[in-house]
Amino acid sequence: MKNRVFTKAMSAAICLPLAMAAFVGCSDDEVNNNQNGENIPSKEVVGGERLSLASLTQEKKSNISARTNGFSWKMLSEVAKQKGNANNTFLSPLSLAIDLGMLQNGANGDTYTEIVNSIGLQDFSSSEVNSYFSSIISDLQKADPTVDLNVANIIYYNNNLVSELNPDFTKFITTSYEAPVKGGAMDQSTVDEVNQWCNEQTKGTIPHIIDRFSNNCIIALLNAIYLKGDFTNKLMPTMGKQVFQNGENKDVFQHGITTMRNMSYFEDSELQYCEIPLGGKAFNVFFALPKEGKNAVGTADNLASNWNKMIQNLSDTLVYFTAPQFKTELEIKGDSMRRAMGALGIKTMFDEKEADLRGCITSKDFYPYTDILNLYVGNVAQKTHFEISTDGVKASAATIIEVVAKVTSTEPVVIPDHVVMNVNHPFVFGIREASTGTILFNGICNDPTLMEIDNENELNNIPF
Repeated sequence: MKNRVFTKAMSAAICLPLAMAAFVGCSDDEVNNNQNGENIPSKEVVGGERLSLASLTQEKKSNISARTNGFSWKMLSEVAKQKGNANNTFLSPLSLAIDLGMLQNGANGDTYTEIVNSIGLQDFSSSEVNSYFSSIISDLQKADPTVDLNVANIIYYNNNLVSELNPDFTKFITTSYEAPVKGGAMDQSTVDEVNQWCNEQTKGTIPHIIDRFSNNCIIALLNAIYLKGDFTNKLMPTMGKQVFQNGENKDVFQHGITTMRNMSYFEDSELQYCEIPLGGKAFNVFFALPKEGKNAVGTADNLASNWNKMIQNLSDTLVYFTAPQFKTELEIKGDSMRRAMGALGIKTMFDEKEADLRGCITSKDFYPYTDILNLYVGNVAQKTHFEISTDGVKASAATIIEVVAKVTSTEPVVIPDHVVMNVNHPFVFGIREASTGTILFNGICNDPTLMEIDNENELNNIPF
């Protein structure tokens, strides 16, 4: 195999692995009544398959993960296109997927169909998907005791507008997602409580997710994911700062990490790809470096179609590897998130007239003075954090989906036999779990110098 050295700058974006739950549709005669006494379709009989947990084999879990990983790459590509070549992109599609998995329990019609189709779970039974989400939340946290991983969910509802949530919706959330359900005024005190929850669940890496709730917010669904792991074998620092050609084709200089060892590796005409294991090797940090003439967003698009095939064709290869040390954070919300999700086919849930989320609440939940015309998603926001050093990686994400009410009230509430992979131009990276292939994080780094790294002074004093 030929040795290759690349001198372009790299771009990196990170995404968390994806998880979603789906419901099975029911016949036309299975209906619920909304607050106005109208019949609305119900996906399943209350207390039926929706709340059951099937026993999934490892093969079935891997099959579901393979389908949902496509959503991860498509989401990364859409957000990276918005951010442009001057910025890094770091996402947790898994965090977003878990939030959507909770939300779909209250969705019907096109709202439900778009959510399920966009994440590739339309062909799986409700019980299989429910079991997958339940097991993925538990199994990921037990996969490697040497890696600190936390996955947490919680739901708040506005007890000024509704007395409680639909009991079946609540049961599903607490059973499959281990999410406490709490009532609150959705005022500043609730905002402070939400931000404190995010801060605690992400070990201080994401101390703040919202400034205020959207007007007439009924429900806030939150997920947080935190991962900190040391490389199985520590990497070495480079000798001083290394040149990196950023996404705007300008040379910048940053401290790097390097190693020469056998790795899981793949190469074709589009990219070079390698993985570096964390801890006991249940999780891998991966890097996908576009070939000359290619770009990071195009590589993410390529991985959306070819990820599973590529993973099946990894080979044990001696690699001389170099990459920058860097830290990156991202916030995406409002119109930016809506455009990205819309490009993946999730549109109806944002429409105040067409959205159907009435399964979250029932007619008896409304206070007598409340005239709620419809429920729709008013905001989806995600914040993420990632950093990599010679020791390992730290990655976290927090996601919130706000379900709001349309109401009548106007009141707001260079060695032979090895390959060279020099990550010195925009690249794709992330973290995946080995047994199922679930992508926890993925991203695109366009410029590793956009945020100062914590050990700058230490690296300047390396005695080379």
